[in-house]
Amino acid sequence: MPRIYPTLPDVRWPSEEGAIGVVGVAPWATVDFLSQVYKHTTASKDWQFPRVLVDANSKIPSRGRYFDLNETDPSPYIAATIDELIAAGASVVVVPCNTAHILFDRWCSPERTEVESIIDATLAELSKDDPDRVAVLGSVHLVRHRTYLEPLENSGFLCHDVTDDEQRLINMIISEIKISNTLQETTSVGFRLILENLEDLGTKTIILGCTELAQALRCVTDHRFTGQIIDSNAALAKAALLRLVQAG
Repeated sequence: MPRIYPTLPDVRWPSEEGAIGVVGVAPWATVDFLSQVYKHTTASKDWQFPRVLVDANSKIPSRGRYFDLNETDPSPYIAATIDELIAAGASVVVVPCNTAHILFDRWCSPERTEVESIIDATLAELSKDDPDRVAVLGSVHLVRHRTYLEPLENSGFLCHDVTDDEQRLINMIISEIKISNTLQETTSVGFRLILENLEDLGTKTIILGCTELAQALRCVTDHRFTGQIIDSNAALAKAALLRLVQAG
């Protein structure tokens, strides 16, 4: 892929800006990540947006089926894609999928400093100086492996566990967004009730620990949750952009 440098006086960007590489394992989550990158970029001209290299490959084995059915481990394919993106010019690489990060140590070696973790980026959005009650909404696998809960509790946060019925509904919400990028009316109402139940329980922060849940939240316009909602995809986009600035 060509590397283009700024040569005209009115068309400028940092010459060592680099590029963001995206391992897109879920179609709509990948699209949402890109929208978050552009949303959080300050630009007045096209060329001021960062270069993004995307391998949107939904053929990478399913993370859920690996955990549920012991099918093919997606880790080698994610690792190979990371290597290819770096070889193509990516200076920071992301995988916009929280569940894939359960296997982070399998597909990201310590030497791969170009990789930005969605878990670390999301947790960085929390104020460590004022730990309070937090709820993590995500895939059943993310909850079972305590991918967010363990570091949160170690930092002194009080974590609210969703009920089994709420988790089943969250799984349905994720599945609907994965396929159609929208929610049926019944699941939209159910999501609103989950948010309002968390409000009634005194939850101060909700982490959307699945990249499909931000789009699901956009389908629920009338909830009354008043606390902080952290979108993991947005957090990852901001962290990737910060890495580009630091590298440039």
